Amino acid sequence: MQRRRRKPRRTQLERRNETQGAILSASISLLAKHGYAGFSASRVAAEAGVSRGALEHYFPKKNDLIAAATGYAMREAVERLVGQINGEFGTAGHTPITYLYRKLPPADLVACYRAADVMLVTPLCDGMNLVAKEYVATRFDDTGVLILSEFAGAATELDEALLVNPLDADWMADRLRGAVDLSPGETRRRMAALRGRVLEHDVFAWSSSCLRAIESPPQPA
Repeated sequence: MQRRRRKPRRTQLERRNETQGAILSASISLLAKHGYAGFSASRVAAEAGVSRGALEHYFPKKNDLIAAATGYAMREAVERLVGQINGEFGTAGHTPITYLYRKLPPADLVACYRAADVMLVTPLCDGMNLVAKEYVATRFDDTGVLILSEFAGAATELDEALLVNPLDADWMADRLRGAVDLSPGETRRRMAALRGRVLEHDVFAWSSSCLRAIESPPQPA
């Protein structure tokens, strides 16, 4: 009997670069469809794939594409896209994308969450992804819009988030446009519901549910 070959596990670096690339592909699509006017006043935070279409554009040869799909080569592709967007749409007094490739202290991270009118959390494959819940937890005034990948585990719980497929750059661009244009009333309704759910289902509720499951195992049929 032939054994099935296991897929190699992706590194954290590869997963982060994939997510950043998906966001940048959507940014390019958004700017191409709607232009930059009207977006400079809105702040969008993105949690850190380059889409295959974007990679094929910048790496037309197959071998180059394979090289760009892993590790630091993909990071270079992401940084090249950042440079392209900032070079084309930036001005002397404003840079569309502030690109940070490092960890932030908790206070700085919360400040970024608070400054963001829209938060994109768009993993191609992930577990619960607590970054989405961190953003919601900081929105004590019920402002802000969460855009969440349908592949994130949190998507099954955070119903009021705007779900996207990060492999579809046009869909992400439309969602981002819609999030920026969402009315204040609808924004508050969605965020209030998200906050209520996050505050109710906290780590203590989760640990209690685990302990109950251990203490009361399912009975055999």
